[in-house]
Amino acid sequence: MLMLTTTTLKERPLAQKEIEKLHEVGWPAFMRQDKIGNDHWGRIMREYASYQILLLEDDQVIAMGNAIPIFWDGSVEGLPAGWDDSILRSFQQFDEGINHNTLSALAVVIHPKAQGRGLSQQVIQRMKKLALEQGFRDVVAPVRPTGKSEYPKTSIDEYITWMNEDGFMYDRWLRVHQRVGGEVVSIARRSMYIEGTIAEWENWTGEDHLLLGANIIPGGLVPLNVKIEHGTAHYIEPNVWVHHKVVE
Repeated sequence: MLMLTTTTLKERPLAQKEIEKLHEVGWPAFMRQDKIGNDHWGRIMREYASYQILLLEDDQVIAMGNAIPIFWDGSVEGLPAGWDDSILRSFQQFDEGINHNTLSALAVVIHPKAQGRGLSQQVIQRMKKLALEQGFRDVVAPVRPTGKSEYPKTSIDEYITWMNEDGFMYDRWLRVHQRVGGEVVSIARRSMYIEGTIAEWENWTGEDHLLLGANIIPGGLVPLNVKIEHGTAHYIEPNVWVHHKVVE
């Protein structure tokens, strides 16, 4: 029987290559083109290594949770605008000497071979434990509701109202958070912004003939907006803010 253990990048610094490989298999190619994320990723790995959670099986990384600390005033209005803004805010606060009080999740990634085993819930629970160990009161997450990629023309407002008969949300990732105590508190309408040339987007998505206007792309939660006259296209992804209280 294989042993499942938990550690962090700080404790296992050589695991950064494994982290990168897991992201490569865990996300659509276009999702790895976010400029803010790419510009700050190295610094996240260096300065926030203790917030990068790793689940190991037989000494191999099979799941992980990426997170960063932020200062949050506890109000819905005080949440970052989304994924990109969480990163910018975290480092701005860090550089200004503002004490962080909240853990903001960036990603939970499970290796495809290890999915269906409840590991995502374990990662989130470990994030909550880590927040508590740091003296934080809250964990917040701009959750990417992956099931919405099947309904890219449906508004995010409508999508998050869909429920299963058991009372949990329709979307699988939102359900995972619900089952470990998470509460949907807001929509991050501009959580991530990705821009590139039409040629780049065709390469990232495997779509050979992108057209002017809204284009449905594989894995996209919303359509891709193509501007033929400029030779560019941009994608503005909405996420869902979920709040986990870690102390009363």
